[in-house]
Amino acid sequence: ERRIVRYAIVSPDRVKAQAVPTDAEIAKTYQQDRARYAATEKRTITQVVVADQAGATALAAKVKAGTSLADAARAAGLEASTQAGVEKAAYAGTASAQVADAVFAAASGAVIGPVRTPLGWTVAKIDKVEAVAGRSLDQVRGEIAAALGIRKSAEALSAIHDKIDDSLSANATFDEVIADQKLKPVTTPALIANGINPDDTTSKPDPAIAPLIAAAFQAAEGDGPQLVQIGRASC
Repeated sequence: ERRIVRYAIVSPDRVKAQAVPTDAEIAKTYQQDRARYAATEKRTITQVVVADQAGATALAAKVKAGTSLADAARAAGLEASTQAGVEKAAYAGTASAQVADAVFAAASGAVIGPVRTPLGWTVAKIDKVEAVAGRSLDQVRGEIAAALGIRKSAEALSAIHDKIDDSLSANATFDEVIADQKLKPVTTPALIANGINPDDTTSKPDPAIAPLIAAAFQAAEGDGPQLVQIGRASC
């Protein structure tokens, strides 16, 4: 069995101009995400949680006397864990707000604790402090523009998809949809189900439209046009 398929592709190139963000949109996004670009501080922290306060106090004393936290924890039958380059909010989410406040108020090399937490008593050591400079609008303009461009392109393609879908639901023909959306139709030669043209010895399946050919061979003659996802575009 051979089938001739007519299709038209709606690709991101179609909405390329609409997807370019304006300076106002870039500035608005920067203001909304200002905290993301503000100066911050990251710390590398080693910590251990001890079940009882006395044990935690003894462990902290050993560390302050020069024993590494990992070795002191091991000697007590415990295991220390390290979080590298973590910001305060993220650290607080894995430890506690009280421990985070103490750890981020101390200097590099300081030993904190024991601090009471829901899981026990935390002893922590600040291994490294890294100051991360804030970034201005000009410094992140390209990054924001790229992200906005992707989002606006997706929104524009979605709007086209919905409009075509509405037209098809109202029994619009292929030619009517093509005319309405100003799309360029393509007609394939008579293909077999694997996408090959048997009359052309050099014919090979086109992977780009394989989902389209599969859908065409599942349809019955006379069925209305349909939307088929191929990669990131629909046709």
